[in-house]
Amino acid sequence: MSAAATDLQPLADWLRPLLASLQPAARRRLAARVARDVRRQTQRTMRAQTDPEGQPWVKRKADILQKNGPRARLRKKVARGPMFKRLARTSNLKTEASPDAAVVAFAGRVQRIASVHHWGLVDRVASYNRVMHTYAERPLLGISDDMQALIRAAVIEHLTQGQ
Repeated sequence: MSAAATDLQPLADWLRPLLASLQPAARRRLAARVARDVRRQTQRTMRAQTDPEGQPWVKRKADILQKNGPRARLRKKVARGPMFKRLARTSNLKTEASPDAAVVAFAGRVQRIASVHHWGLVDRVASYNRVMHTYAERPLLGISDDMQALIRAAVIEHLTQGQ
């Protein structure tokens, strides 16, 4: 990710005085709305097979598993369709809101899968075998410039509605 995507200080500086004027309940409602908007945008980028900055992910390698033998069926099953289709579901990508924070994170068992692919770590190809693979880095979560603009728009709209 670019430096602009990781530098959230200007956004925090812009938000601080606006949030200070809100009551805790209003801040929590705003945080919940921002978290939902960020989750929707994250789901869109995952369905488009891109990182938060809009760059396409590294394509999946076709030869992760052997082409012959007992794993051939698994390889065909895994290599079909877009990556992380189930990870982008609302049931796996949870939001949490408090007066002080809005969080979007992977929940439960999929959190390990998401972190392996997000950071490009080494992991087992399947839970029942010992085949290890170094996965390519495919950023799933992040705050891009577009996401910052989305957050600003949600805050402005929330404040203008008087909630």
